[in-house]
Amino acid sequence: MDNSVILIVNLKQAEPRSGMHALLNHHFVVHETADSGLIPEMIRTHAPQAICFEYDYPDVPRLAVLQDTKINYPAIPIVIVTEQSSETLAVWAFRARVWDYFSWPVLADEIISCFKRACSLPHMLEKGVSRELIRPQSNMPTEARFSRGNRAAGISALDPAVNYVERNLDKRIQQPEMAKLCGFTSSQFSRMFKNAYGFTFQEFILTRRMHEAIRLLKNPSSSITDVAYMVGFNDHSYFTRTFRRFFNMAPSSYKQSLVAARTALEMKLQEPY
Repeated sequence: MDNSVILIVNLKQAEPRSGMHALLNHHFVVHETADSGLIPEMIRTHAPQAICFEYDYPDVPRLAVLQDTKINYPAIPIVIVTEQSSETLAVWAFRARVWDYFSWPVLADEIISCFKRACSLPHMLEKGVSRELIRPQSNMPTEARFSRGNRAAGISALDPAVNYVERNLDKRIQQPEMAKLCGFTSSQFSRMFKNAYGFTFQEFILTRRMHEAIRLLKNPSSSITDVAYMVGFNDHSYFTRTFRRFFNMAPSSYKQSLVAARTALEMKLQEPY
């Protein structure tokens, strides 16, 4: 067992029991509070190496607690785990400089590894090692690069095309039509998009479809065929090949990993603290 100390700030509304406590308790020294007013006292008393903010349905007041904690204790890595997730929330989280962001269901090995890295940060800083050496590996969602705050100035003219893609992932999307929508020729649009984002418009569409597929596959009732159609793939085998290229596994394997993660979580939650 790692002797690193983790503080769980349980800000769940509907279900007061912490799922993270059950996952982390066997690997770290875990303390928990559901009272945001006790956070300073808990930090002084237990000196956590990392803080986990756990949400089911995040709202502005509860997110403000995280923001204030980060401002007051900037050296302590903060990890968000939430049941209700969205691209907007993920972007906000990383702008708030959280260490990492997860949405349920989480893979136990992945989140334990995350906290081990996060807990090593304060010790490394004490030794004068730069944070850049141990920062998380590509944890920000790919689609976060498409938020306004992360785009170069002067490319808002591409917004009509980006917004259209977000609303119509299940439809056939042709670049000439998107160029016309933005008031450019196809070649102008292609050049502007590549300069703005660092990849082509077609790569953007494919990336968004794959990340939407991930979101939809998390629904236990979803079928792979239905998800493929919902993100614009009429060819099931092409969808499988594309998914494998992005995530190094087939959609069926991903679904199986989610089932295994849910089963493991249910077993953990049945164990006493």
